[in-house]
Amino acid sequence: MMQFLSWFGLQTGYKVVAFGTSAEFVEYASKCTLPCLDIGGAFGAASLAAIDKGATMILNELTSKFLDYIVLNTPKSKLEKLYFIEGKITNENISFPKGSIGAIHMSRVMHFFTPSEIEELFKRAKEWLAPDGRFYILTMSPYHYAKPGIDKIYDERYKQGVKFPGEIGDFTKGDGVDKVFKGKAPEYIHAIDPRVLFRVADEHGFRVKKLELAGGEKDQDYTCAIFVNKVD
Repeated sequence: MMQFLSWFGLQTGYKVVAFGTSAEFVEYASKCTLPCLDIGGAFGAASLAAIDKGATMILNELTSKFLDYIVLNTPKSKLEKLYFIEGKITNENISFPKGSIGAIHMSRVMHFFTPSEIEELFKRAKEWLAPDGRFYILTMSPYHYAKPGIDKIYDERYKQGVKFPGEIGDFTKGDGVDKVFKGKAPEYIHAIDPRVLFRVADEHGFRVKKLELAGGEKDQDYTCAIFVNKVD
C-alpha cells in the first residue's frame, strides 16, 4: 500500500497540497472550530499544512506506519493538534459523533474504494459532518492518462445504465499503460467522473459547491469536488 500512494501523488512534504482541492481544504479547515478529518492522509501533507494555519486534524490511514513517520519527523507542537485513526474509514469499528467534524478531505484515495464502500463513505460523511460542513474530494477520472481507452468503456457502461461504470480489474495490463504504473499499481481501480459523483452526493444529502475535471497531464485526469452537507 505504501508504494501505491506515491504513484497517485501522496508523497511526503507539502508540495502535494499545492493541488487546488487540497489547498482549498487547508484554507477552509483553518477556519473550522471543529476538528477536520483527512481520509487516507498518508504522511500528513494536508493535515500538517492545515495545522500550521490553526486547524485540529484527525488523520486516517490503513496502518500505523504513517503515524510512526509523522511522529519522527514532526515538531511536538504540531503533534498536539493531530489525532490518528487506523483502519479503512468504512470499517465498522470507526465512528465519530453526529455533526462532530468540520470538514473532510480525501485526495487520491476514493479510486481504491468499491461502489458499496463509496456509498457507505457518503452515508458516514453525512452523519459525521456538521451542518454546512464540507467534503473535499480528488479522485481518478476515467480520462486519466495512465490507462488510455477506459473513458470509452466508461461512457458505454454509463449509457447502459451502470451506476458505477468505472470499475477496472486489470488496471496495469494492456497496451498503452504508463510505465510508472505497469506491474506496480493495484489491479483494481475505480474511476469516477463528475456525473456519477454528483449522483452519489445528491442521493446522500449534499449540495455542490465545486465539481470539475482538472489536473494531471491532460487537465482532466481527476474528478475534483467540494460538497456541502445540506441542513435538513
